[in-house]
Amino acid sequence: GGGAAAARATFDLETAPVDFADAQQKLEAAVASLREELSRFRTGNVTPDILDRVRVTLTDGSEAALSALGQVRVKDAQTLLFTAFDPQTAAAAETAIQESVLKPDVVRDNATVRIMLPKMTKEVRERMAKSAKQVAENNKSRIRAVRTKVLKRIKASADTSSKDDIKKMEQYLQNLVDKAVGDVDTLTAARVKEITQA
Repeated sequence: GGGAAAARATFDLETAPVDFADAQQKLEAAVASLREELSRFRTGNVTPDILDRVRVTLTDGSEAALSALGQVRVKDAQTLLFTAFDPQTAAAAETAIQESVLKPDVVRDNATVRIMLPKMTKEVRERMAKSAKQVAENNKSRIRAVRTKVLKRIKASADTSSKDDIKKMEQYLQNLVDKAVGDVDTLTAARVKEITQA
């Protein structure tokens, strides 16, 4: 896309009645969140890092990364083994793994959790691709919410801003939004391709 063109304002950003830096930050956060979520979808054989983002809620209500509570190793192309450092946390880890985006079959034996992931059949790939697109839609909703909020602020500044400036601010906002939506589409298309063709 026209990254450089999109970022240039034809009005004075410093004195604008709207905090565009904040808006841009929120739009970029939505894209970053999408990138993070898409990376959780697996594309081929299982590797320990597909569990990197699993968060475990412990009995005292605190949260910890799965990797902080034990060791994950590969058993075979479809199976991972998680061994908890402290057997007391194994049940909580089992629950967190089960509820993760991977939706694996899980069997626990004391401190060890066996994680069996479905074979990457065409159906599994299609289901994952569909989930990835849903994640993208959720992030586009966040982007639209930012746009709506900022547009309201621009319109509310009609008393102090010229019609021309309002038009320019609306256009500038639209450029920021278009860039964010474009990034979401690009990231999602690339990940869906990886999921379906791996």
